[in-house]
Amino acid sequence: MILLRRRLLSPMKTPIRRILYAFCFFLCLAAGARAETVSVLPSGDEILLNDGRVLRLPDIKAAPEAQAFLESYVKGHALTVSAGTQDRYGRIEAQAFLEGNKTSLEETLVREGLAFVYPCLGDPDLLDGLIKQEQAARRDKKGLWAHAQDTEASDAASLAGQYGFITGTVSSVQKIKTKTVLFFGPETQPVFTIILAAKQAHIFKKDGDDPFSWAGRKIRVRGWIEAKSPPTVTLSDPHQLEILSP
Repeated sequence: MILLRRRLLSPMKTPIRRILYAFCFFLCLAAGARAETVSVLPSGDEILLNDGRVLRLPDIKAAPEAQAFLESYVKGHALTVSAGTQDRYGRIEAQAFLEGNKTSLEETLVREGLAFVYPCLGDPDLLDGLIKQEQAARRDKKGLWAHAQDTEASDAASLAGQYGFITGTVSSVQKIKTKTVLFFGPETQPVFTIILAAKQAHIFKKDGDDPFSWAGRKIRVRGWIEAKSPPTVTLSDPHQLEILSP
């Protein structure tokens, strides 16, 4: 089962280091920049480049087995790194490709079942592609999908404070102030809720799928399970949610 716990990373300690990282970033990272790999870090989705920068593959979280796979996959190859952004820890978040290859490293990991999609308000088209790759890997039971990763909504409390996948049938949908709330379980004592901000609900409506039509439908959601009563996932990106039944 996929379990992530929130961790605090130490940001760069001085403003001077931040400036130096930013200066290096703007000098060295242009669209289609060529980079050499030194090693794949233990996370499996971070790569140390030969100029000292750390490349973070966007919108995925890798499985433990990803490090060895990616180390072998990139060995002896230069990378083409797309234009990206620099996070507050100095890492570059950008798509990367083996030189001459059109399939990104994050797509490859997801396709092989060695990573799952971790939406962080990335490019919607890229996220659509990653979700499709993940669904195919799930069907084929590749990698981490060889074992069930979903937790039933009735057991969501067991994942409080962690990142996970929750599935269940929506029992009711209510508008509470500006938010749309999906309830799971008995109306008088729900076991789990999903909260959609007005912006997220609007995106679904725009795509022709009104959240108020979801009562009675089976849904999968991924995200941080908040330790509330009932446990809750607050959507930050629509790609966190999948409709599993018509």
